[in-house]
Amino acid sequence: MSIQSRKGYYSVREVAELSGLSECTIRRYARAGKIPSYQPAGPGGKLRFPLDCIERSATSVNHTPAAPSRLSGRKPKWLTDHN
Repeated sequence: MSIQSRKGYYSVREVAELSGLSECTIRRYARAGKIPSYQPAGPGGKLRFPLDCIERSATSVNHTPAAPSRLSGRKPKWLTDHN
């Protein structure tokens, strides 16, 4: 699919392709306000993103995954050393 926008706005799929993020992540970022977006048909309608949304949000969105945190509590018996 070529990235050819209509009337100066991208769709969720186009932003996902351009950014390398999943469509779910794009929707989540839009809901959280990390990426500028609007819904011309109102709530429940399709999301649209301005052409410069990727450039504007590139500095504010961290694309690196967070380091996994260690679970609290004791280690299971099968993980403890059997010396």
